Amino acid sequence: MLTWTRYARHIAAVLLAAWPMQFAALADEEVLRTNTGNPLKVIVREPTALRRTPDPMSESEPAEAFSFFYVLPVQAKGTEKIQNGFYRVASSATARRQAGWIAADKVVEWSHAQVCGFTPSNGRQPVLFFKSADDVKAWLKGEDGAESRAISREPSSIQRSLFPLLDIIPAEHERGKLDIYKVAYVAAKGRTSAPSNAPPTVAAKPAPKDNGPTNREELKSSFVLQVTFVIDTTASMQPWIEKMKVVISRISETLANNPALKGRVEFGLVCYRDELAPDTAEETRKQMEYVTRRVCDLTPDHKSFLEKLGTVHEAPVTSEDTPEDVLAGLKMAIQENAWKKAGNKHIVLIADAPAQAGTDGYKNVTKSTIPGIVTLAQPTGQQATWDRIQIHGLRIVSDLEVECERHVTEITTGREYPGLHYAYRGESDADKFVNDLTAKLSDLATTTQQVVAGQFEKVQEQAAQTQPGTDRHRLLGPVLDMIRATEGESSVSQTFQEGYAAVLDREGNKCLEPQVLVSQAQLKLFNSALNHCIVALETSGDPGNRNVPKLVQSLQILATGINLKEDVHPDMPLAEILAKVLGFPVRNPVFAITPSKLAAMTAADYQRWVTQVRASQSICASHLENGSIWFSLGRTTGNKSQETHAFIKVSDLP
Repeated sequence: MLTWTRYARHIAAVLLAAWPMQFAALADEEVLRTNTGNPLKVIVREPTALRRTPDPMSESEPAEAFSFFYVLPVQAKGTEKIQNGFYRVASSATARRQAGWIAADKVVEWSHAQVCGFTPSNGRQPVLFFKSADDVKAWLKGEDGAESRAISREPSSIQRSLFPLLDIIPAEHERGKLDIYKVAYVAAKGRTSAPSNAPPTVAAKPAPKDNGPTNREELKSSFVLQVTFVIDTTASMQPWIEKMKVVISRISETLANNPALKGRVEFGLVCYRDELAPDTAEETRKQMEYVTRRVCDLTPDHKSFLEKLGTVHEAPVTSEDTPEDVLAGLKMAIQENAWKKAGNKHIVLIADAPAQAGTDGYKNVTKSTIPGIVTLAQPTGQQATWDRIQIHGLRIVSDLEVECERHVTEITTGREYPGLHYAYRGESDADKFVNDLTAKLSDLATTTQQVVAGQFEKVQEQAAQTQPGTDRHRLLGPVLDMIRATEGESSVSQTFQEGYAAVLDREGNKCLEPQVLVSQAQLKLFNSALNHCIVALETSGDPGNRNVPKLVQSLQILATGINLKEDVHPDMPLAEILAKVLGFPVRNPVFAITPSKLAAMTAADYQRWVTQVRASQSICASHLENGSIWFSLGRTTGNKSQETHAFIKVSDLP
């Protein structure tokens, strides 16, 4: 075990070695900041030029409308932000490389740390933009003529719908308090066009080749239904494995008689079991075979899928406890299958036991958490419409029913698209299982045929006539957003505008959600800081009687490393330290705890706290693993994580 002196030196060395550029950047900040401490940024009003010098005749490269830059002082260590009518700008908050100079009359200052984006459209009213907050309030109250005062409305395309948040105005709604957002946008013939998350200059790295269909014809020609089954194959599951074979046989036969769906429905299969104790006999371990196995990648060859499904059998041995490694199976299905951008993506979890949810010990082999898996399946970001996977649960009631129901409910609730969740009580419900699964797969196949035939309006009409919250309504949600994302936009006018919109519609449905600009370095450092906090607590004594001064001293190392300009004391919430890491307030109540309260925790309370912290880390890790949400503002200069950014929903951050 580390002594305190060795531990202090060790953790300081780890942090400083892992994050030398981060700490140096925070200590020698050049980017101008607002009174609230946010980096000052500018948003490009219209297509313009990024100049080499503050001279309208100097060399230049294009800067697209709605791209943004960080503002530097015109001279190092100075405070002036404009020279000769130009801002000096950078592509990173750490100001390691000047991007160039941009004309002040071609940009608008963006001092806020957030943007807002639209929530999925299924079941809510379109967002209206007004000239003033008072007009929004009148519209919320349903006053006569209020809607006619709208100056613009939600764009049909949702791919690029992120709006710089300029101000937040509190208001009242018949269902309670809500916020009105003042946002920046470009008007286009009664619609709005939103800011681009794409790199703003031609020098930037190109976007990935496959960003999803950009129009209806592309969607029609490339749309597929993709369903991956994730099934528990431990003892007692053989009857349900056999019933799944019946379902796939039925569906395959139906699809074979429908030429319009040839090659448009793909099935995949991942099986999972459980990890055995390290001292388990080798013969028993061989019989368990695997923790996770991808039996079949997504394929339109249903005959091949059935052949591979036919090889699946339940394990001849049992593991030491009832829970199984559900999360490892789901993670493999999400990360290791050939999901397509134009795919209507679904995972069907078939399970009779809860997940191995603890992150300590050998059981949870991927150290995943339910929040982390859900975030991985339904990511945030500009292109998330084409990446999200809807998860459904077919739960077989058995031991630990309450815990299993809770886990499957949390998994299927999702973030953007809640899935379906059915329960079956033993083999007497086997026929119901077959009928339910067959019916839902048939519904999905019908919608697929409509999209392939270009019957987009028909799908939208069916959704409008479907009761919100029903199974059919949920299954249509991802498809509706894919259709809206390819409706196409009119050519955008050059008028940069500001407007006001409510976060809720008149029915109380959430329609706008705030997102925060973060760098990869911030999230990586946040995970490192959380590990530091946990280790600091573990090395400061026994539960309930920990050494408070030692804990404070350990946290002071972290605070010094991130340039927190005040001393850590026993009553300082961890959130104050972590907020410095992230650059914005930490909202999760688990981090409101102080060193003195941490030190007084019992072993049980400490374990619960660690579980919550690990869940937060798991969500951050899921964001970091999702390459589609990250973008660079310019040529990277060696510290890629500093210069790679993403817009992440506030609700998905600590």
